[in-house]
Amino acid sequence: SRNMYTSLSDDVQAINDTLTTYASSSQSSGHGSDSYGWTHVASFGCGEVLTSSAVGSQGDVCYKESDSTINALMCNSELKIEFYETGDTLFVQLVDDDGELRDWHYDP
Repeated sequence: SRNMYTSLSDDVQAINDTLTTYASSSQSSGHGSDSYGWTHVASFGCGEVLTSSAVGSQGDVCYKESDSTINALMCNSELKIEFYETGDTLFVQLVDDDGELRDWHYDP
């Protein structure tokens, strides 16, 4: 059976592959906000992004804004993940167990 770290690592790699493709698409260019106000804040290309700190620069395979920057950019605790290859979009709203909105955070 796979341990939680291996599973998380596989999931992070899959998300990175999608975000890397999205960042290089003509729709977002991977910089700043798109026409709907969404901002590219991470490309999960390495384990170093699993931190609360900023890592790398936009356009890098390994890139993440700090948790505090991500929280400052978020509206209503909402995230958008685009799966470029399939054209699917996943909207996520972060909530606690009790249903209350919560901030983005990485908790090692």
